Amino acid sequence: MLPASLKSIFSRFFGFQHLTPEEIEHRTLALTIIVLITLLDFTYNLAFYLFDGTFTWWTTATYFVASTVNLIRFKSKGNFRSFRNFQIVLTIALPLLAQITHGGFSNGSGVVLAAFLAPLGTMMFASLRTARITFFAYLAALAFAGVWEYFARPAPNNLPRELHLLFFEFNFSFTAAVAYFLMEGFLRNKASLLAMVQAEHEKADSLLLDILPAETAQELKENGSVQAKSYQVATVMFTDFVGFSAFARTLTAEALVEQIDF
Repeated sequence: MLPASLKSIFSRFFGFQHLTPEEIEHRTLALTIIVLITLLDFTYNLAFYLFDGTFTWWTTATYFVASTVNLIRFKSKGNFRSFRNFQIVLTIALPLLAQITHGGFSNGSGVVLAAFLAPLGTMMFASLRTARITFFAYLAALAFAGVWEYFARPAPNNLPRELHLLFFEFNFSFTAAVAYFLMEGFLRNKASLLAMVQAEHEKADSLLLDILPAETAQELKENGSVQAKSYQVATVMFTDFVGFSAFARTLTAEALVEQIDF
């Protein structure tokens, strides 16, 4: 999903090149999302500054500084869990603060939608419980944004209607694209794992057929055990108690197995 060169650069710089390819891709994706969110907020603030004249750079600066400090801690200590949790908070907080700063859902072109990247990413980088908590935190951020706008009633800004529309389109496209590629990567990994399981399953089947008759191997796979069977050509059994040969001649194969299977 991500370029091999990008994964190589990030994994060597942050020291996680020894991890599995799947984990390397997840961590590289997390770092890439940080860059994309920073660029997204910078673009928003630049447009609002050029057309509205309002100085709103503090959201970009705060996110950039906090993320940089977090990245430095991650590089020095290698604690991805701590890095991930802090970045989740930033990913929800930045779009919320940017939308409030720009004047609400309409004035801010629904930039809070970008906060949905937090629960999306958490499903890939953390446990299901953490992802669920992050999702409810995102819903709480949406609710807070709506309540704030209802009571604050911000005045319209001077941003052109066409630019508002462009930002709305970009918000939905950006979030949808990240969601799609996250899901595509998940399905690709799932297909790869299923192929590995299928290959191991075929090896196990081949091994069983090398050792056991086909019908016995099938019964073992389906039931987890097999019933003793009598064959006209030969019945071969092994045991170690005295007098077994004379004892075995008096019983059928089924009855013999039943007697000694204790």
